[in-house]
Amino acid sequence: MNSSRALARLALAAGVLVAPIFYLTVFTQAATREGYSVSRVALSLLSLGDEGWIQITNFIVCGLLALISVVGFRAVLAGHRGGVWGPSLVAIYGLGLVIAGVWHPDPGAGFPPGTPLHSTAPMSGHYIVHWIGFILVNVSLIASCFFFAWVFRGLGQGGWSIYGVVSAVVGVILVVAGLATENFLGPTFGGLVIYSFLSAVSGRLLALTPTASARPGERRVDRAGQPA
Repeated sequence: MNSSRALARLALAAGVLVAPIFYLTVFTQAATREGYSVSRVALSLLSLGDEGWIQITNFIVCGLLALISVVGFRAVLAGHRGGVWGPSLVAIYGLGLVIAGVWHPDPGAGFPPGTPLHSTAPMSGHYIVHWIGFILVNVSLIASCFFFAWVFRGLGQGGWSIYGVVSAVVGVILVVAGLATENFLGPTFGGLVIYSFLSAVSGRLLALTPTASARPGERRVDRAGQPA
């Protein structure tokens, strides 16, 4: 029993790390990669060029961390509201990140340096698969925001419920507005908002999970999601 609790806590800790690692890596590259502009170039294109391995690794590592966190989500939510769909959405999110890392986009928007600003070449097969990964990530994340808002509402945690809805709405507005104006600041920061919510949910569930050393009856999570 203690070992299973410890495993759940480690898995949720992995989920907490996804947003900080992903965006710290992205913004560090944005400040250091020659020719890259956050407003002009989609962050996926950081996968290209001599230093593209950094973003490829970022996608795959963060995807694997999200997939690991599914173990914790399943353990904590088993038998509770959201016990099936919650972990499933997190798994889709992780899988989408791995796909986006393994299959890279085509050069464009002048990046890597020397690439034409506007390309007339048809989208390659690997770029199509990358886009599928991108869609999986964003759809699952937005759905997760609304879904966990519903879960927290059922647990009587109104603040977390509002946080989920606001994250989804703000994230969607930023992404849509950015894509409509071809300014990638919107999608970048919209992604930061919704990635951060799911990492925060991992942290919240971690805080409600008893430690492996807890004695029976200590810090258990009751049906309302509160430490008992």
